[in-house]
Amino acid sequence: MSAAAAHVFSSSSAARIGHDVRQLQSFHMLTPEQEATVRAIRKLVDFWQITADELDMGPQAPRAPAPPPPASKGPKYRHPLTLQTWDGEGMQPQWLKEALTREGYTVEELRVSPDALA
Repeated sequence: MSAAAAHVFSSSSAARIGHDVRQLQSFHMLTPEQEATVRAIRKLVDFWQITADELDMGPQAPRAPAPPPPASKGPKYRHPLTLQTWDGEGMQPQWLKEALTREGYTVEELRVSPDALA
């Protein structure tokens, strides 16, 4: 294929991709980040002279559903008097911070034994 023909073919591919993007924009409002990404993709398509056929934009295989999040294994820490619990994930709850700093408990004293979980 001649360089001139390749450029024309590439330009028509870029135009087709641009048309597809404009159709998507009419259905969904793109964020500024998405618009910047689309502009970058257009530049790459023009630079590498990629055709729409080369992109293989045909039907996509359905994606498998995301696996469910793992089930909680129960509390890892329990206050001996208030019986408040924490699973050890995320930020420490206020009761745990106070138990460690103001009430004088140690982490080991608040940790739930594996026997208690069974």
